[in-house]
Amino acid sequence: MAEVRPEDYFPYPEFRKYQREVISFAYGVMLGGRIGLVHAPCGIGKSIAVLTAFLMAREAGLGDDAKLMVLTRTKAQLEIYVREVRRLREEKGVVLRAAVFASRQDMCPLRSEREALAKARYKDFLRVCKELRRMGSCPYYEETYGRKLRPSSRALSAMRKLADLGASLPGETVSICHDEGVCAYEVVKCLMRRADIMVGNYNYLLLRPVREAILWRFGADLPELNCVVDEAHNIDKWAVDVMSDEISSTSFRRADKEADEYAVEDRGLMSLMADVIDKMGLETYRLYGPEYERLIDPEVLADMLVSELGLTSDRLLFSFLRFLEG
Repeated sequence: MAEVRPEDYFPYPEFRKYQREVISFAYGVMLGGRIGLVHAPCGIGKSIAVLTAFLMAREAGLGDDAKLMVLTRTKAQLEIYVREVRRLREEKGVVLRAAVFASRQDMCPLRSEREALAKARYKDFLRVCKELRRMGSCPYYEETYGRKLRPSSRALSAMRKLADLGASLPGETVSICHDEGVCAYEVVKCLMRRADIMVGNYNYLLLRPVREAILWRFGADLPELNCVVDEAHNIDKWAVDVMSDEISSTSFRRADKEADEYAVEDRGLMSLMADVIDKMGLETYRLYGPEYERLIDPEVLADMLVSELGLTSDRLLFSFLRFLEG
């Protein structure tokens, strides 16, 4: 086999400083199935270096069936990969099929028609979206699939247009799918089976249900997948944010008013929780500043609630919470 050279795939006339070293390192990591860490300043061209290394590794031994998952933190980073995939096609004639995901909310065509969906918090949007799909009330989702959940003729038309682009920015995908009257997010999911590269945010790796659903469509298992985590030093904070539930003292005070309005005897729990959050938030701000996130010991919180609510044990507290929930 002839030697694989970066120049065979690299779509620019010159390499930036350290770019060859990044390509060589990433190539070795992918070909050897290892884990690698690159620490390099912005602007040296890590994205195209990784794509070049992937193409080299496919030729050298991974084979044409090899797939690449790219995980980014921001939309700007995602768009860089789209532009580089296009440049590979324009300058080197290399056709890589990419499935590029923004969030389901960002790709939703109903957002432009329903202001509440556009302004909703992401978790609230996901609940509404799921319910609309379950009830058959989203016209775009209904038009995306035909019998046996196979892509409809409109979805296939959108897929052909996107395939012609090779890689499309989320805004382009939304526009094409909106014109066809189909859901952009679902269409990109349909594209995944034939894709060489999948680009999305960290959730596609961190959240197990999302990861398993996406990898099934991608036709790859995690151990055999080439995975690039862009700006990996951010992934710990992202994981904490995405895997944590959040509720504010304002929400508890609203719940307190609703308890009074509907004559729900909560023994002052909602008001108490609002006061606790405000107190702990103020203490944390004074000690650490506005950016610090404080963990609350659940046992300490439970003991305090038992005492303040006049209960005699944690068991009674949990029974009371189940009563309110039901």
